[in-house]
Amino acid sequence: MAPLSGMIAKPLLPFWNQPILGRIIHMLHDWGVNDILINCHHRADSIVNFITGTNFPDTHINLSFEPRILGTAGALRRAEWFLGTDPLWIVNGDIAAALDPAPILGSFLAHRPLATLWLTSHSGPRTVEMRSGRIRTLFSHRPGRPGTYTFCGLQLVDPVLLKKYLPENEHFAGLAGLYEAALHKGESLTGCDPDDAFWADLGSPEAYLAAHRSCAAGTVHPPTGQDPSIAARRAARRLRRNGVQVSGFAAVDGDAQISPGASLQDSVVIGKVTLGPHAVLHDAIAAGNMRIVRETSGLTLPAENALDEYERTRLRELGLSLESAAVEFLPARGSGRSFLRIHGPVSTEILIRYDPARRENLLYADCARFLAGAGVPVPEVHLHDRRRRRIFLQDLGRRSLLAAVRKIEGDRPAIARLYRTVLDATHSFHSAAQDSAHPPPKLMPPFGPRTWSYERNLFLQRYVKAYAHLDRRTVLPLEKELRRLARHFAGARHVLIHRDLQADNVFIVKGKPVFIDFQGMRPGPPSYDLAALLCDPYVMLPERLQGNLLERYCRRSAYGLQISNFFWQAAVLRLIQTLGAFARFSARPATARFEKYIPAALTMLQRCLSRVGNLPHLRRFVERELSRRPLRPASSTS
Repeated sequence: MAPLSGMIAKPLLPFWNQPILGRIIHMLHDWGVNDILINCHHRADSIVNFITGTNFPDTHINLSFEPRILGTAGALRRAEWFLGTDPLWIVNGDIAAALDPAPILGSFLAHRPLATLWLTSHSGPRTVEMRSGRIRTLFSHRPGRPGTYTFCGLQLVDPVLLKKYLPENEHFAGLAGLYEAALHKGESLTGCDPDDAFWADLGSPEAYLAAHRSCAAGTVHPPTGQDPSIAARRAARRLRRNGVQVSGFAAVDGDAQISPGASLQDSVVIGKVTLGPHAVLHDAIAAGNMRIVRETSGLTLPAENALDEYERTRLRELGLSLESAAVEFLPARGSGRSFLRIHGPVSTEILIRYDPARRENLLYADCARFLAGAGVPVPEVHLHDRRRRRIFLQDLGRRSLLAAVRKIEGDRPAIARLYRTVLDATHSFHSAAQDSAHPPPKLMPPFGPRTWSYERNLFLQRYVKAYAHLDRRTVLPLEKELRRLARHFAGARHVLIHRDLQADNVFIVKGKPVFIDFQGMRPGPPSYDLAALLCDPYVMLPERLQGNLLERYCRRSAYGLQISNFFWQAAVLRLIQTLGAFARFSARPATARFEKYIPAALTMLQRCLSRVGNLPHLRRFVERELSRRPLRPASSTS
């Protein structure tokens, strides 16, 4: 939750306007627990202030301070003075929980294990293996498969486990490692997946909003306090009476100032946030003392909390006023970069922070200036500081090609017209090296055996082995087919290609396309870019429209015959790269949203394979995966 957790200690984040920590204390009290220890590390002062300023009747609260991070097991060693001889509950401070403790107590009393863990098979990473109620391991080699569970951060523990397996000294140690060591020595651990329980890890903005959304819908209830679905409806009615538009849920702090005309959808507002009459918040967490005057989504914080002094100084030099400015953290894109939109009172700016370990991130600004000089539509770079790894550039707004297509979904003539303008701009991109008066800047290596090998291995390792959980016997025949397919491109003519020309990397500004994320551009076959654009699983263009657009581009290009001959093979190779990337991103909480596009990518790959012969193993693999992950109709524009 950083940098929000830098402003508010994570256990004090409000969940339906009540701090998470307060909800957990009330839950434990309802279970009959009246002696509680709270481990304090980050923002310990604020936790002390909360405890001392809040009345928890019939509850004795102790505090243990952890100046140096120790992990759960290390923190328990530091707090061993609190451990007695009775079983104790251990609860993470950043979860939303609604459950009856009786099944966990029953399992503990029936089997007398060293610990009974609350597990769920419905969500999360599912890395715990359990059979007949007995935990086998917490570090499964087949996460997500049948018989695997997610540990929900709550457990009932026999102090014997802690006395036998806690680290001897105060040093960092996790509780999962302690449990695994106990299992290896033959100890018993049980797990319980109770019915009608609700769990949400509130450790990311996406999870935090999703938990609010579930409660607002009335499908689950927190263990204590007012039903949030009722509270949500009451809050919405108050806001609407004041002229505020509300849809979905709105959890709004009492200190917020919301002007008539503002719009809220599925959003949490914390602290002294001011929303102007034209402000639109959707799927947002807005926190702190700032003013929002236009559309924003995701995590949005004041500039003083979101930006460092260097960034604030450079933005002021670029003419952006930061008084009461808001900073919107854009969704992670999986490229070792983070994107921030700075909302000034009049204008906006995009800030990119990048990791130089990925070489292509260093190339973005130079590539942008070269492309602009060649007449290719790209955002204007206002400042690039290579030493500090910062890029300030023009904000293109929110209307990507993907968003534009979704807005006119079903209108095939309009979609065709839109794609024709993008193809015209793509032709200028492919011609940039010939048309520019200046030589291209330093680029990534051209497409060749190493590039094809990287993309093939990404698919085989990340998707086939790690995501689909298939073994080497499946990988080897797929690898042979894909190697053979890549050899078709050995003699292909190269132009300057974008390399990642999908619908969310093209923005529509005043009706014209503008390219982003071109830092990986390099010499390569133009059919690869055309395949990325026309066989994009984000959009799922109808097959007839794909063919018409491809034919139109080929008529214009000097390499039209080659593109036509290689297109479907390039589409297969592009889509296996896409599936590998989606699988890799889906394993990370910040980019887990990419998993929902996997069925569309498989469906598009199946379509392309119908045009390419001699790939029987890949064809059967895709059919198998689609039987397990079918495409839902809503994912297509056809």
